Amino acid sequence: MFKYKGIIKIAVKALKYQFLTDVKGELSELMDKGLEDEELSEFVKLKPGIQAMPLFWKRENWRGFNQAEILAKIAANKFNLPIINGLERVKETKPQAELSRKERLKNVKGIFKAKPGRLPRQILLVDDVWTTGATIKEAVRVLKKAGAERIWSLTLAR
Repeated sequence: MFKYKGIIKIAVKALKYQFLTDVKGELSELMDKGLEDEELSEFVKLKPGIQAMPLFWKRENWRGFNQAEILAKIAANKFNLPIINGLERVKETKPQAELSRKERLKNVKGIFKAKPGRLPRQILLVDDVWTTGATIKEAVRVLKKAGAERIWSLTLAR
């Protein structure tokens, strides 16, 4: 939705690294503007399930929350869509922000698995930041292999 700079970069870093979850209101206001995309609106008419990018359980327990889930809930409320829990992160990795492009691509191989059960045919995959797209592409690969047909990714910043 936005370039990863200025106030967006500050908000994402505050959320992820300083655990300032009280920026949810501000993020919601920013996302309201970013979610007013014509193509996205057409996809939303298909009533996709919203899947937050999962964190590895250790990182989520350490942080106390998943920042992608916060963003997914904002999108779900705006579009009146269900949140699904069809993807699991099964491998602990180094944070992508610490790695080169080549290392990022290698770092995400095999980190996800689809959870048992039927996935919706359309999924809106939500994450906070897209840098190389390696994490999102790996998640999409796993979701498609598990039966999802059409997947859009929505990130707060790139």
